[in-house]
Amino acid sequence: MKLAKKAAIVTGAGGGIGRSIARVFAEEGADVVIAEIDLPGAERVAGELRSFGVRALPIEVDVSVRTQVEAMVTRSIDELGKVDVLVNNAAWADRSFQLFHESDEAAWERTIGVTYRGVLNCCKAAIPHMVERNWGRIINITSDAGIAGIAARRQAVYASCKGAVAAFSRALAYELAPYGILVNCVSPGVVDTGRNDELPSGTVERWLKGIPLRRLGRPEEIAATVLFLASDDSSYVTGEQLRVNGGGGS
Repeated sequence: MKLAKKAAIVTGAGGGIGRSIARVFAEEGADVVIAEIDLPGAERVAGELRSFGVRALPIEVDVSVRTQVEAMVTRSIDELGKVDVLVNNAAWADRSFQLFHESDEAAWERTIGVTYRGVLNCCKAAIPHMVERNWGRIINITSDAGIAGIAARRQAVYASCKGAVAAFSRALAYELAPYGILVNCVSPGVVDTGRNDELPSGTVERWLKGIPLRRLGRPEEIAATVLFLASDDSSYVTGEQLRVNGGGGS
């Protein structure tokens, strides 16, 4: 097993990509914290993971609130003994799909708070523990929206946050390399998480035209890449952003 005897925190793991990441980690032997604002969703996923014979700890947390994140990481270490892997997957985007100049500042603040500041909060809380142990893996889920903004049409603030997470990750990788801590990003393209019916009419069809494989990604395909970065298979990889997008454009 690639993650036997490891302990991981996965934020936003109550569904979608996060759930798939948590599941593949458990299949590979890791104990997993399901850090999620939706506690019932986290509890459901924890029940699934325990069937693999690992410990699964659901914790309710709003990653935009530093005190909640600090409490979550402390509890994770108390109950699992350590944190080897941190996956910052939680994000929030305004689903009203307004143009930026027509959008609400409150929506900006929520997007920035969860999608960008949430990554900072989780890293700030977990890194000292990893530094003490001279080992760690941090994988931040970014997005092709942060590289090619057109993929996030009417999502300018979300796209900018994802771009900021990628830049932060590259800088952090340099800082943490002396401590044996690897920091990387996974950048999904358009993934079928079951919420595409919320998108404006014609959006998915337009996106498919720009994907050479002519299909949406699957959450488990993103999870497989995250597993690679969490395992010893990636022991000489840091500061990278791996795109998993079906060959989508730049």
